[in-house]
Amino acid sequence: MLIDVELRLGEILIECSALTQLELKAALKKQSQTEGKQTLSEILAEENAILSPVLEAALTKQNKVRESITKEQKSIRVDADKLDILINYVGELVTASVSNVQQADLIGDSQMIESVTLLNNLLEEVRDAALKLRIVPIGGSFTKFQRVVRGTVKELGKAVELIIKGADTELNNSEYL
Repeated sequence: MLIDVELRLGEILIECSALTQLELKAALKKQSQTEGKQTLSEILAEENAILSPVLEAALTKQNKVRESITKEQKSIRVDADKLDILINYVGELVTASVSNVQQADLIGDSQMIESVTLLNNLLEEVRDAALKLRIVPIGGSFTKFQRVVRGTVKELGKAVELIIKGADTELNNSEYL
């Protein structure tokens, strides 16, 4: 079975042979007659109770695909040079903060030490967050393979199963630039 981020519920059911093209067309026609008051899954469940477990599995698959798409859409591209500049400034701030902690210790003012320590802790959190900006999940890179496989399947008329494991693995993108 081909896993594709663009599959709709009907396509998923056809792909796993739980539904025929004619059955899908009939269900979609019925859905249009209800003016969207019934979902496709509700219509299919009404017409064929045996289809329910497969329908639930297909809906689960569709929701997982939507979640992965949503997660990918929450990311933005940032010029690596701009990111390097930000990380360098944060590093300079952390270095300056250490100097401030030492100065506060020399002065011995407990309120000043507490304030500088709090500032230092916040700067370390900002540094960690800035460094995490370079960490990206590699799963987004695999969507291109899914499209290539889908195109090849259509071209050759062959059944292909694309299995992607480890798509949630993260990589520091500064290492391969």
